[in-house]
Amino acid sequence: MLGLADRERVFEIFAAVMKGETASALDLLGEQYRAGADPIAVLEDMLELTHWLTRVKLVPAVATDPGIPEIERRQGEQMTAQLAMPELTRAWQMLLKGLSEARSAPHSLMAVEMVLVRLAYAANLPSPADALRALDGASPTPPAPASESEEAPPAAPTETAWLACKVASNTLAISSTSWTRLAAR
Repeated sequence: MLGLADRERVFEIFAAVMKGETASALDLLGEQYRAGADPIAVLEDMLELTHWLTRVKLVPAVATDPGIPEIERRQGEQMTAQLAMPELTRAWQMLLKGLSEARSAPHSLMAVEMVLVRLAYAANLPSPADALRALDGASPTPPAPASESEEAPPAAPTETAWLACKVASNTLAISSTSWTRLAAR
């Protein structure tokens, strides 16, 4: 149908983007566009998919809903096994921001392509928490406390780390409010 995206192709585009495979994702989007899919509809479908995958990650029983086709169930379970929650929430935020940009852009295909490029680039970046730990010279995952009763105090981000995260925040279109909450922890 004109304007609608092929659901299976949306899974493929999303998987390619989340693996950082920009060229593949852009080729798949181009195929959809030539087949008559509206780029905005593809982005909306990717948002819907991200929401569903997040729900499956949190409550796996969601995937067994009788209204979900078997192929989507299998692909969704595979994707949620490979994607961490920070990746899904970052994808949601970037897709949502990109959707508003694409709706107001003079050429929606170009805008959607740029959203996919940003998302694919971000797929290879560490989470904000891991970036802070790396900039502070700590290991990517915090060490366990020496004993159950002894908890290590949270490390305060350095000014350099804060500045680096602010730059990353602007690059990835993450609101400064999110960074403020992160730094306050």
